Amino acid sequence: MFSVAIRIMAILMVVCAVSCSGDKATATKLLDDAKLAITQQNYHQAVALLDSIDKAYSTQVDVRRQAMNVRPQAIEGMTLREIEKADSALAVWQAEYVNLKPLFQTISDARLVEPYMVAKNADKSILEKTGVQARLTPDGDFYVISSLNGKPIKHTSVGFVADGQSVSTSAVAYDGDRNYRTNGSEIITFVDSECDTLGVFACNHDHSPITLVFKGNKSHSVKLSAKEVKAFADTYRYSQSIKGIRTTMRRKEFLDQQLMVARNQIARTMAEQ
Repeated sequence: MFSVAIRIMAILMVVCAVSCSGDKATATKLLDDAKLAITQQNYHQAVALLDSIDKAYSTQVDVRRQAMNVRPQAIEGMTLREIEKADSALAVWQAEYVNLKPLFQTISDARLVEPYMVAKNADKSILEKTGVQARLTPDGDFYVISSLNGKPIKHTSVGFVADGQSVSTSAVAYDGDRNYRTNGSEIITFVDSECDTLGVFACNHDHSPITLVFKGNKSHSVKLSAKEVKAFADTYRYSQSIKGIRTTMRRKEFLDQQLMVARNQIARTMAEQ
């Protein structure tokens, strides 16, 4: 019995040795492929290969230790490429911002909760008329004011119609605040997420006649002039350029931090080796 047990253990050790040897060869091949992928600037492929080593060959400590220096190289290359994309996107947003900024002015009034930006060619007396006006908060957030005078329909939303297509804002229920009514006038403030569909629509149809539709107990429609459509579309574009710059700058800050971490890891692992 004892000799049989010894023979079985010997066989298992041989099998294990063969298996481990095969695993090491395969893991080493994956590592070599990852290094090649980096030289070919296929950084995502390199990371995927390194992940395969960690998942399928966790017992191959030596190979995984070597991979610890290779992974940050892949991340460095991947991050540099993302930084290039972010720089290109930022340049586009900044060009749009510089082009549109002269078209806007800031309206400040002690009666206002906060100032707002509006297109210079927009109708400043919108609250006394029937129509719609796009505005920006001081931070560049897009919002819309709808004003309906002399046609009380208790409207809660507005929409645009052009070229057989239509979009609408979300409904804002009457609350005496964002939706209020006084002396036959109905005024609603729609915030960004409730009215961005109008902004996109105006940008896509800024050379087409657009019909503004007030929606309440019944509907009421008016035609927007080419000047009004352009002011609306430019306001949305301006808000998007501000938002794009802000978002891209945050993205670059994250990527710069990621690049610094990757390079620190490369230096540390090389020193250890």
